[in-house]
Amino acid sequence: MLRFLFALFITLLSISTYAQITFEKGYFIDNDGRRVDCLIKNVEWMNTPTRFRYKRSEEEPEKWAELGNVQEFGVTDQSRYLRAGVQLDRSSKNVQELSVYRAVDTTREVLFLEALVVGEASLYKYVSGNLLRFFFSTGDGPIKPLTYKKYLTSTMAVGTNDRYRFQLATEVFCPGASENSTANLDYSQRPLVDYFVRYNECRNEPFVAFTKTTSKSAFRLSIRPGIYSASLAYGLNNNGVRDVELSGLGYRLGVELEFNLAFHRNKWALLVEPTYHSLASTKNRNPGQTPEVNYSSFELPGGVRHYFYLNDKSAIFLNALYLLDFGKKKAITFSNDNGLNFGFQGSVAGGIGFRYGDKVIAEVRYQPGRDVLNSYGGFTSSFKTLSLIIGYSPF
Repeated sequence: MLRFLFALFITLLSISTYAQITFEKGYFIDNDGRRVDCLIKNVEWMNTPTRFRYKRSEEEPEKWAELGNVQEFGVTDQSRYLRAGVQLDRSSKNVQELSVYRAVDTTREVLFLEALVVGEASLYKYVSGNLLRFFFSTGDGPIKPLTYKKYLTSTMAVGTNDRYRFQLATEVFCPGASENSTANLDYSQRPLVDYFVRYNECRNEPFVAFTKTTSKSAFRLSIRPGIYSASLAYGLNNNGVRDVELSGLGYRLGVELEFNLAFHRNKWALLVEPTYHSLASTKNRNPGQTPEVNYSSFELPGGVRHYFYLNDKSAIFLNALYLLDFGKKKAITFSNDNGLNFGFQGSVAGGIGFRYGDKVIAEVRYQPGRDVLNSYGGFTSSFKTLSLIIGYSPF
């Protein structure tokens, strides 16, 4: 089962890597200062890129543009990246790797920096894995780092070098602002963007703030009823006296909470779906025996979802899930013995579906065979389900 989940996840990752990332209108400026209008493959980079793919027109093949050949590039009305030589501190924030020195240890590096606010006072960002650094400039001045560092004090406590607050209070400060406006300012994107926006507004200077907005809700709640076809095959390991195959239809009712991840163009989401299941099935395979399945349970699936947007309103998606089962009543009974109880461990599932807008969703979900009689040493079994699920979001 774990192999199935891993294979499905790799499939999702491969598809997302090669599909559904569109080329959008953009530009770049080369080393000679020439502006080239083009189409840029916009992947909404989690890490600051060192290169990007582009093409001059829809008909032309795509090419790579490298850091060393480009002064600036951007996706129209969405993002802007500038090449700059800056002093960068790469010290870790992990406690196990903290330095005992309060002072930052910087080296000069040439990087692309993402512009967050561009104006009289400009704010930039650099991201590489767990490393997050902000930079700023005023007027036509150089781009400088906003100094921030975690370190170990002499008592082995974690200290913070927050000199960036002093830098802002002395170099990017509006006379009409509160003296405490920088005292509690966090070293994170949203507060810093707001601070630079307020400064430019205070100075009545034109500016541009590049904010990545999403048309999709961060959280989405859906009610998801459905039906499913279930099949169970089991028998004794030695002689197969109870060589039985059962099948039937069950119903389910779930409530799904989906959290959209704000990267990769909103194509990835995490989800959890508490679900109630009920199944009853009977099939006579051997004379004198009438096996019956009466199965109801509370199930907790959780996993990842990847969207393939068809247009602004509709999308196809794939799910990869891991499920925990908390049974209320799980049993196989016979007319001439006491019966068998189901015993579930974790299991996996995969699904494909369609979403229209933020309200309606439909999914076909498959759970491959898993052993539900694992508590009985002499039995082997395989329990599979194929579900049709319809969802509606009332909010």
